[in-house]
Order: sequence, then structure tokens, then C-alpha cells
Amino acid sequence: MQTGQKVNKTNPQKVAEALAQKGATVLFANKNLGCALAFTNTGRGVERKTHRFTTSHPITCKNALSRSACKELTAAGLLNPVGSESSGKRLIARGALAAAFSGAMLMGGGLNNAMAADDLGLKYYGGTNPLAKTMVYDAKPAFVDIDGDGDLDCFVGGGYGYIEFWKNNGTSESPNFSLIEGDANPLTGTEGLTYLASPAFVDIDGDGDMDCFVGHDQMLYQSFGVKNGGSSSYVSFFENTGSKTNPVFAMGNITDTRKTVGFNPLVFTQDEEASPTFADVDGDGDMDAFIGAWEGYVFAYENMTVDNSQTKTWLSDAIEFVARGPLYATSISKDQESFYIKAYGGCAVPFFTDIDGDGDLDLFVGNKYGAIQYFENTGDAQNMVLEWREMCQSVTRMAPGMYAAPAFADINGNGTYDLFVGASPLEYYIDDRKDEEGDDFPALSDFYSNIFLRYYQNVGSTTAPDLRSRGDNPFNLGPAALMPNVTFGDMDGDGDLDAIVGAGFNVYNKKAEVKYNPKYFAPKNMKYFENRGSATNPLFAQHSMYNNPWSVVWDEDWYMPAPTTADLNGDGVDEVYVGVSYDTYYGNILKRTVTPTAEIEAFSYVTDTGQFDWLCENPLDDLEGIPIYPQAAFVDIDGDGDLDAFISGVSPEDGWDYYNADIMFYRNVGTAVTPTYALVTDTNPLTGIPGVFMPYLSFSDWDGDGDSDAVLSDRFSFWSWLFYAMMQGAKEEVVTGTLEFDLGTRYFENTGTVTEAVFEEQTGDANPFSGFLDKTFPGATTIADLDADGDPDAVFGEIYGKFYYYRNVETVDEALAILKDDDDLCFVQTAGSESSSMWRKVKEFFAPSRY
Repeated sequence: MQTGQKVNKTNPQKVAEALAQKGATVLFANKNLGCALAFTNTGRGVERKTHRFTTSHPITCKNALSRSACKELTAAGLLNPVGSESSGKRLIARGALAAAFSGAMLMGGGLNNAMAADDLGLKYYGGTNPLAKTMVYDAKPAFVDIDGDGDLDCFVGGGYGYIEFWKNNGTSESPNFSLIEGDANPLTGTEGLTYLASPAFVDIDGDGDMDCFVGHDQMLYQSFGVKNGGSSSYVSFFENTGSKTNPVFAMGNITDTRKTVGFNPLVFTQDEEASPTFADVDGDGDMDAFIGAWEGYVFAYENMTVDNSQTKTWLSDAIEFVARGPLYATSISKDQESFYIKAYGGCAVPFFTDIDGDGDLDLFVGNKYGAIQYFENTGDAQNMVLEWREMCQSVTRMAPGMYAAPAFADINGNGTYDLFVGASPLEYYIDDRKDEEGDDFPALSDFYSNIFLRYYQNVGSTTAPDLRSRGDNPFNLGPAALMPNVTFGDMDGDGDLDAIVGAGFNVYNKKAEVKYNPKYFAPKNMKYFENRGSATNPLFAQHSMYNNPWSVVWDEDWYMPAPTTADLNGDGVDEVYVGVSYDTYYGNILKRTVTPTAEIEAFSYVTDTGQFDWLCENPLDDLEGIPIYPQAAFVDIDGDGDLDAFISGVSPEDGWDYYNADIMFYRNVGTAVTPTYALVTDTNPLTGIPGVFMPYLSFSDWDGDGDSDAVLSDRFSFWSWLFYAMMQGAKEEVVTGTLEFDLGTRYFENTGTVTEAVFEEQTGDANPFSGFLDKTFPGATTIADLDADGDPDAVFGEIYGKFYYYRNVETVDEALAILKDDDDLCFVQTAGSESSSMWRKVKEFFAPSRY
């Protein structure tokens, strides 16, 4: 600022006006993150610089820069812009991020020009999961203020029986979790008990601190103290013998011959893999117990404590649970018929919360197949009446992953319940190889992040919840089975984009429980997600595991299905064209024992039945030369007004060499509403392009020049890299990260015309998808305008089922709108605030998170 000028630093508009002056600099610094942003108006636009402090005290208690910080910023060139004076060197502006973007509107195109090169284009959307680093398979989270500091900490049980402790070092509004290991973890020692640990916390003895119950997969002996007896149970009890602020859990006497713990007021012997939770569902002031079990039932235990205020000399004097059997529910679609609640595929994990703000507790049940079941309490706080809601009607519309374990918590202190879901990486598909030091195979580590404990933020209200993924994409798409691919189209004719997800395979593909009754259990490598949001703000709801929309047409021998949508008959509604291979099974792609056959099957969605049915006229029937593992992509490549087809896949006659993939071109020699496809070999513009194992093709006018460009990716991306490396004779340590080989999504610009396409591959910075590799190995990449703003966005699926969303940000105004609309952003913050929500958004926008 110029000498003597005063700026109202609490008013973003005033800061923006100051920024608009030539030579002005606004600094935005945070002591916790140890970094600063400087926005300088050079007169030609706004220049942005960043700096990470080396001093441990960059900001004083008065929210001013310290002397050491000033020296660092001066040396870095952030505090000596042309025309600035000494008073500007100490300016730490509240709301400076808002000022920077508001300045864009004040100064016209200056900021746009300054930002266009680095900050626009594809931006990763997601990545604010505060527990993304949790790496526990079969994760089962439990939130509790275990140290009495007013915020929620997290314990995560897992498959190996160990319970991780994630202490919240932040606040109730802005969590900051860190893993606490060793004796500092109050539940250290549980790994000696059993497997599949499922913790739950409750003050069961009324002494003011939180006790712990842990479900597990085998019965352990429980001694009964003064009752002079004992029994075995799938639920163990650990009394907190410490205090509210300093917990100490009695681990009991654990030996090789008998595993014992202290008195257990809750003995459960019905079924293994127990998952307990506690809730007062009858309004009598004590906590009742509910235990999910391996077969899928949820067993109820009523707490019969007579007087909660009495002085207790021993737990057994006051606590008594009485078994009430499995919970049951009713369903409107079943004429209010009562039925026992049963988790899809078993492995029930129950959780109660008042998700709709009506004063009573609703029930959510995680399960083996991953689709969280929702049972609304249509009774009241004293009389629970559970009514089943199908997934498309549920607030939990997402598919978090296999073995889902839900836990609700108000993690950001805004009065609404957010959702965390523990899960497994798709049927325990874990690489058990070790490196030379005995550690897990490092090449797979990136795949694991944010699969085990997923985060869905409630951006709605207490009475109208809206849960949005904050891990990968904001519209709750996936995860799916291995090597997923997605297509978007308006299948139900309501004017917005729905989604069909195909996937490679899963280890349950040939098990009897899936083959037994496909009417009731959805095929896990073909899913339909209806858009229950809008055209500009999609929210995908997976259809129920019951009344599966693919049950009429589902063929259990489909392998590697790759769906694509297109309106080839001109009725205004998209059909679904699924490339599938037959006569194969998991392992053939490696064993090469069978040469599969391939087809492009065609389906339409029937809104009256909610089912997909065979399309009577399939224009892709009996095409010549279809490769195996096919995927169709439609585009008007010759500018004649109808859709032509490119079908990519593997050519079986070429053997299984890495480079045998090909893209076949079929010109539409019919019309736009009655297409007829003919194979073209002499003028195929994509001949010889693939250098991938299992190609996936998508078209879009990416550069806005009026013709269609091509985007090529690999559904088998990680394994492509691995196989190629092995064929080159690379050692394992080379395979795990040092072999240079381009696996990213590839971009081919159409340098020809609308009528005669010529594709030239763009690499390096000229490839807008090059940043995908910063997160993981990108698989099948789909291009679609998911926010209906007129430019193409991108979604890619990686090998373990996650879908990543990259939003195409073309203008600064659009960037401003994203920031203003995002619920994570708060424009007015003090520089030294403990809250990190704004800084998380700053980091995400300017440097996309890896989580």
C-alpha cells in the first residue's frame, strides 16, 4: 500500500480495491501451515508468488509478520514490488483470498491473463478427507472425544485386530488428525485378541468417561468378576479405568492358551464378525446395544438399567442387557410387510443417527456388497418403527466399497452429521509381494489411500441432508470393482446425465452367491447410477441391490464390460452399448488358455419397469473384425451429421504382445436415425495409434476448434506397466517405480478438419491430462460435460475402483464461482486462525491434493 493509506483488512472488497492499485501487494500468511501467498498488481495483471517459511514464528501474536519472516519474504522477492512502501510489508489481510478473486472482477482481464497458463484447465475436484491417510483394510471407524478436549478423535479397527488411534489436534470445527502409535494409543494390545476389530464407545457404567466394546470374528473368553463365572463372546469389553481426559483401558490377561478380559456386561454368541453400536432408541435414558453379525442380521439388546443415577460399586450392580432378537423393518414397496433386516451379502455394521432432524434415531447398515442400507425411523424417540428406503430414495446414495462400515459424526462443527465409511479395497485384492526389506510392494501404495476410510460431507441441513464425497469426486460415483470405466448419458430422458459403470472383474464373479439369484443381487461389474441431482450439479444414486435394473439382461459370463451411451435411433434418449467378451474367466488374461469371443450388446432403459432391456434393433450386431474386450466410442468423425463408431480392444490373432491393441473404424453409411456401420481399413484416422494393453477411447472438441479430438487411456494401466517392465527384463525394484514408461491418459489433437480428421499426439505440457499421474495410475478416462457449463470435464477410474473427477476451469469467473459455492470455503479468516478450511481450499486449487 502507499504510505499513510489505511485499509479495512476485515472487508474483502476494500482489500480488493487496494489490490487494484498499481504496485499494491496483499500478503496472505498462516503460521500453522508455515507458508504465504503474495498477490501483486503489476499493472499488467496480478502476479502470484508463494513462499514456505523456514522460521518457526512467521506471525506475531498481533497477526503481523515477524522480522525473520519479513527478511525471508524480502529475499524471496515478495515484499519489494514496484511502488510499494514499508507499510505494505506488514499487511496481513483477512479475506485476502477473496480479495484476489474479487480483484479479477475489478480489474477486468488482468487476473485472467496472469492465471490462465498455470491455474485454469483441468483441476482435481475433491481431496478434503481429513482421514485419507488411514491404511487399515476392513476399516471400522468410531468417533469419540476420548481426551475430553472438546473435539472428536477417531479409532479405526481393522482386519488384523489392531485398533489405530487418530488424535484430533485441531478443533471441533477444523479437525487435524495424526496417528498415535505405541503405548500412547490407549487401545494398544487389542491386536493380540483376534481379527476384524470393530470398536464402539459408550459410558456404560455412568462414571463420566467412555468405555470401549470391541466386536471381532471369534469368541473370546470373558471372566465375570464377582459373578464368579465366565463365558465366551464375539464382543469384548474394556472398561475405562482412567478418566475423561486420560483414558486407561483394562486389556485383561491375554495368554497363548486363553484370552481373558475383565467383566463383560454384553455377551454375544449368535454370530461371528460382530460389530456393536449403542443408541437410546426407547428414550429411557440408557444406551441400548445393537450388534451386526456375519450373516447380516442386526441383534438388539435392551439396556434394563433401573436407576442410572445410583451409586455403583460394581458394573454388575446396575447394568443388565436383555436380548430382543434381530431387528425388523417394513417397506412401502412390500405393502408394509415386516421382515428381518439383513445386510446385503452379510457382514452387517449398524449405526444410529438422527439424519433427518425429526428427533428420533434412524438406522444405517453397512454390508459386504458396499451399498449402505437406510431404514428411516417413522416412529418417535420412544417407539422405534423402522421403514426401509431403497438406495435411490436414501441419503446414502453412494457405493463406498466392499465391507462398508458407516459412522456419522459432525466433524466440522456445523450442526449436521457427516459420514465416514470404512471399507476394503475390493474383495481383499491386495498384492502380498514384499520388497527386499520385507515391506509391502510399494508400487501399490498410492492405490490404497482414501479407499479404506472414505469421507462424505453433509452440505445440506439437519432436516435435508446432502452427503457429498470429499475424497475423489463430489457426486458420489463409485467405487466399483477392479479396472472400472464409466459412461454418462441421459438414459431415463429427464434431461440430465446418468451414469453406467462397468468393471473388469471381482473375485466373487463366479461364486454361487452371485449366481444363485441375480434378480436380488446386482452384478458387481455392471452398475447403474441415476442422477438425482441436476444437470449442473449431479448426484448419482446407485439403484438398489434389490430390483436390480440389469437383472433382466444380466449374463453371468460377461467379462470386462465396457458401456457407452449414444442416441443412435433419434428418440432423444440415450441407449447403452456394452462391449463384452464371453468364454473367459478371471485368470485367462494371464493364462491365455481361451480365446474369447466379443460382442457389442445394446440396451435401453424402461422407465415404467426401472429395468434395462434388450434393444430390438442393435446397429452394432454382427460387425466385422470386433476385437476382444471391446469398447465402442461414437463421434461424427466425417461431419455428415450422423455418428460413426470406433471400437477399441485387443486383436486375438496377434497374440498377447503388449502392443497388439487396436482401434477399428466403422463408418455410418446409413442415417442419423437408422445407422448402418461398415468397417473401414484404408482411411482409419486412428490406425496404429495404440501403445496400450487394453485401450479405452473418448472423443471431445477439447481445444474448441470445432472438430473432435481423441483421448486414449488404458483400462489395464498398472498391469500394463508391470507386464511391459517384466518383458523388458526389469528387476522388481525397477518395476516398483524407476522404469520410465508413459502410462498416463494420452491426448490426440485433431489437426485436420471436421470432415477429414488427422490426429497428432500432444505430450508434456501440451497434454491437458498429464497431471493425472500425480495421483495414481489413471485407467479408463471418460470425457463429459458434467457441470453443464459448455466445456468438457474428465473422470478416470483407477485399478482399485476409485473415480477421480477433474473439472475444466476455463475462466477466472468460473474459478471464483467454484470457490464461492464450495461449502469448505470461508472468506473471512484471521491470518493466525487455527481453522484450516480456507487454506485447504487454497492448497487444493493452486496445488491439487494427492488425497
